[in-house]
Amino acid sequence: MEFRIQIHRNKPHNPFLVFSSLIFITNVLTAYYKQDYIYSSLFFSLTVTSVLYHSNPNIYLNIVDKISIFSIFLYGSYQMSQKFSTDKYAMSLLILATFLATLYLYFYGYWFQKYCFHENPQTSNQYHALLHLVGSLGHQLILFL
Repeated sequence: MEFRIQIHRNKPHNPFLVFSSLIFITNVLTAYYKQDYIYSSLFFSLTVTSVLYHSNPNIYLNIVDKISIFSIFLYGSYQMSQKFSTDKYAMSLLILATFLATLYLYFYGYWFQKYCFHENPQTSNQYHALLHLVGSLGHQLILFL
């Protein structure tokens, strides 16, 4: 088994991932509707950086995209800690499941060159789009917590 660490893959433009990045618009709109303007702004930023990165992959856009992702992770964690109650235990477990699924798809896949980092670009892109969907869903649930 060969182990490779890649900080950035120089990938070609990928319309499939550009379109799957647009799922984050739902988070922008939901957060805006729920009057959470910080979350809405963060998701707007993620939508823009994700579309730009998947349209023109390069190390600089990758870093900016990762900053947007990390900002949403921090704010989502903060929101989760503020809204958590035992009354909504099932929804909190579902949010945790989406979070663990994104960690699994990304980090486990990174370490073992699977899922989002699969050697087959089509497989990699499908899992990356799934990552967009699961992440978006988890943050939608936080908004409704």
